Amino acid sequence: MNSAEEEIQEPLPIVPISVQYLITEYGNYVGLEGFAFDEENQIFLEIGGKDVMIEYLSEEAGLMIQSLVTTLAKPASQTMLGMLLGLNAISLRNAHGTVAYNAESQTIIWMDRLPLAGLTVEVLDQALDATELKNQMWSEMISQLIEDEEPSPSESQTTPDSFLTNAIAV
Repeated sequence: MNSAEEEIQEPLPIVPISVQYLITEYGNYVGLEGFAFDEENQIFLEIGGKDVMIEYLSEEAGLMIQSLVTTLAKPASQTMLGMLLGLNAISLRNAHGTVAYNAESQTIIWMDRLPLAGLTVEVLDQALDATELKNQMWSEMISQLIEDEEPSPSESQTTPDSFLTNAIAV
């Protein structure tokens, strides 16, 4: 591979000692000995039966929390992708994070950022507890979208407006 084809990778930011300490204290708080970032600035844990990743981004961006919502049985249709975009806007506006669709793996990932300013063990604990509820909210909305992909002749299809009125408040 020549230099033009090589992938340029920036070095990972160094996790500040204060953030490392907070993560260790959180681990002690919930009984997870050795809770710490790995060499990729990531931590993996399970919450509510779902794998969750916490990643240190930077002092300005804070932490990113991510979790797999679902893997679709078939590629998402244009209608579903359009509905996901609309739901993303609603979710982001209501501070419920956002989702991303990976067409190659047909997965939908939920993610949210957690600023470092004012971050305490208790705030982190609340954010991680809310992760389960937010993931469940997205799972239910996506299940409804999947059901609506093939509506029966007598049923009307879900619209973005119906999601607005029926959105789950977390």
